Amino acid sequence: MDDAIDLTLSDASDAEREEVVADRKYQDVPVVDLSDDKNDIRESRSLDREQDDVISLSDDDEDPYSDSDLDVLLDDETNFDFPLPTQQGKRIDAAYVPMKAELPPAETVPSPPLRNGRFDLPWIQVDYSIRVGPRNVRIKPWDCVELQKQFVDRPENSSNPSDFFLITHILRNLETDSIEVRGLRLRRTKFFKGVLAPKLNEVSFFAAVDRDDPRPFIVQSLEVINLGLVVKRRKLVITHKNFPAESYREHRKFWSRGPSGSEIQEQVYNGEVLVCRYVFLQEFLNAGERERRFLKLRATHTKAGVIHRLRKSESGVEWISWGQASYFHNNMPGPQNNACFSEDHVDLTREDTPPRPQPRTYTYGDGFCGAGGAARGAQLAGVEVQFGFDSSRIACQSFGENFPGPTTQTYEISADKAISASQYLHCDILHMSPVCKTFSAAHTVMGKNDDENSTTLFVVGHLLKKCRPRVLTLEQTSGLVTHYPQFFNKLLSLILDEGYDLRFRIIDFSEYGLPQARKRVIIFASARGEPLPAFPKPTHGDPRVLQRKVTVWDVLKDMPSETVPNTPAKFLYDPRMHMLPSCVTCKGGENRHFCEDRKYNNAEFARLQTFPDCHTFCGTRTQVLTQIGNAVPPAVFAKFIGAVKAALEEEDARRETLRQLPGEEVIVL
Repeated sequence: MDDAIDLTLSDASDAEREEVVADRKYQDVPVVDLSDDKNDIRESRSLDREQDDVISLSDDDEDPYSDSDLDVLLDDETNFDFPLPTQQGKRIDAAYVPMKAELPPAETVPSPPLRNGRFDLPWIQVDYSIRVGPRNVRIKPWDCVELQKQFVDRPENSSNPSDFFLITHILRNLETDSIEVRGLRLRRTKFFKGVLAPKLNEVSFFAAVDRDDPRPFIVQSLEVINLGLVVKRRKLVITHKNFPAESYREHRKFWSRGPSGSEIQEQVYNGEVLVCRYVFLQEFLNAGERERRFLKLRATHTKAGVIHRLRKSESGVEWISWGQASYFHNNMPGPQNNACFSEDHVDLTREDTPPRPQPRTYTYGDGFCGAGGAARGAQLAGVEVQFGFDSSRIACQSFGENFPGPTTQTYEISADKAISASQYLHCDILHMSPVCKTFSAAHTVMGKNDDENSTTLFVVGHLLKKCRPRVLTLEQTSGLVTHYPQFFNKLLSLILDEGYDLRFRIIDFSEYGLPQARKRVIIFASARGEPLPAFPKPTHGDPRVLQRKVTVWDVLKDMPSETVPNTPAKFLYDPRMHMLPSCVTCKGGENRHFCEDRKYNNAEFARLQTFPDCHTFCGTRTQVLTQIGNAVPPAVFAKFIGAVKAALEEEDARRETLRQLPGEEVIVL
């Protein structure tokens, strides 16, 4: 764990998770084996239950529960034919979904003041140089200085970095004559533990941002340094150019060959030019979470982040200067437009308006497609499913049944063979869900296929090179980050090496309408020059501000019962007020029907994974359950693909508008 970059995810904060989500296993519940491998039944029949559209996960406006007796008092329109919790039956632990009536009114808490606010008297900005620190180092704005090594983790950890600091403001207090220095932190890439290539004297901006703060990182991530930590000035180059441009390697005298190679490396390390090509941002929900996590542990325990290469317009320090000036000094001029064209080319007499860009259809490809859960979500989001591949024959049969026709191709092929396949696999949006069983937190016993499953993660870079999508989406179990951070770091590195910018976050799908706590790490990656989509905002949670979380009853209330007549029911949990006790897995998880003495059937599990009833599965009952448990929940994933589609549409509309501007040439900065 110590050998990997400390991107380990911790438990969500109280501010982010107000509801109680319990994933504990319950005991003393009989397990019913529903496998039917002997008959090898091909369940290619549709799970249709008199409707072909996706199940509705929306909430009713009216709360069926009152404040007085939540366990007994029912809505007049609801007819429950099973015992109530107060009547009989053994209860089990399940994730409780509070109703709006149970919660006190949401308090209006004033937002805390933004960090790095505008400076007013008695503080003034100075442009002259000053001497600071015990070494009497002379500094001025836009100097880069090396900071003394700090043990931000623990003293015995030799990998703690000595960071660098780009000074953007020197402030003086007219009353006390005190000095404050603000700026942006940089860190050597070797201290990102494999995410960024550990090249000598290559550095990256390293900052923490709050998702509820709309300001750019160059403003909200400014830090105030202890002037006693300043060691010396260093030359810094900020560039968009590829490695090794602009580095010391362009100078022959620093070629580290021969017996003096180590001495030259030491000289370069301690005194030669630093080159910054990347920005590494840690994302936090708000200032409270950031202060608890980032300020105490610096580079550890982050749940989300953004890593991107600097663009051409971000070479040098001018973009930082203009960006900060537009916030700190509203009266200062700044860049007004991203498009520059000669005023001689503007035709003010033109009466016709340019035609509105026609909406285009975006193509989608699915790697490790399984039965088509992610592809179904893409279809629901309005994109065209173009291909899918998987090594499982049964999964490919299910995928082909649901996405037939000449426009969609299904390939029964392993990931390593897909790299060298002759098939044309280009698409706008490529999704991958590599086999995650090895990295699951529930995977405690070594399996015979663990090595083969884990290697699928390392073909991501090769598949990107072959398909060259505009945007990549990737879904994996959260255990990849919490239990195998070295694998997660390598995955991020593979994506970055192919020229993609990325953002990642650990996400609980129950916040997007899934009736179970299902935590997954989601990665959005965009090719250089393409927009990097933002994650969609949660839709379910605190019922005072969002839709309440979806319960089991919301999903299964119209499903036919399998209870044998005159069989007494055992009420395990109230489906009206709870999600599933555990996550749906390839074996169903430790989930039993809320009032019938059995496990859920495959049709019910498919509903609980938000599959529409029209989705078809092939294979035996056991194989079908495996496909359902391994699937990406379609209705949830549709929201993520929808966010990607919206970002591409916005970018394409902008490009089309620029192309239709009158004139001979348009230069996009």
